[in-house]
Amino acid sequence: MGAANNCFGELDSNIVPSVSITVPPSLSIGIKDMEFAPNAQGLQRWYLDGSTFYQPWSLPTALQIVNGQTNFNASQNVYPAETTGLFIQNNWHYLVIETVEIFAHPIHMHGHDFFTIAKGSGTFLGAAPVSNLLNPPRRDTEMLPALGWVLIAFQSDNPGSWLLHCHIAWHQSTGFSMQIVDQMAKIPALYNKAQLQQGCAAWNSYAQANGVNQVAMNEDGI
Repeated sequence: MGAANNCFGELDSNIVPSVSITVPPSLSIGIKDMEFAPNAQGLQRWYLDGSTFYQPWSLPTALQIVNGQTNFNASQNVYPAETTGLFIQNNWHYLVIETVEIFAHPIHMHGHDFFTIAKGSGTFLGAAPVSNLLNPPRRDTEMLPALGWVLIAFQSDNPGSWLLHCHIAWHQSTGFSMQIVDQMAKIPALYNKAQLQQGCAAWNSYAQANGVNQVAMNEDGI
């Protein structure tokens, strides 16, 4: 596609989906602020709305959902798509990620192609009204500008727990991730519960026998 020779990604004007889809306007948009700051141990971590991502290897989100355990830890950064209320409207979701840091970030989403509605410098609340809803670029990765914001939209149409994270490896491994749980009620039927529980139990036995310590390894769980 003739990508530009910089870290800003392909120009949106060069990305025109062949199958045209119009995104409906939103009455409500969820905003996630991102920052880089030390945790209680003095280690630098990435935070979304004050929460740095940590998913215990011993308790995957899918296992929690299949077992009916939906009281997720705050550090798991789980956002059930149907009940979050922050960015849902008629099965469409609208999310802004913004940063006051000097780094740009490639934002990647699992389980969906999302629509890039707008992006810019400064804070989103100071931006012009959003109007790019007629067949906007459709991607699974989009650049979050340094000192700026990006607005994406996607449909809740694929049951699962899907990561949305920075695709720079050390950023995601130090907390720059969230999980969007799509159509939670349909997820248990997609799994063989006995096999899932058996696999997770086998991992826990291995980890205990071999001294695998996720916290000591400073691994966030991805």
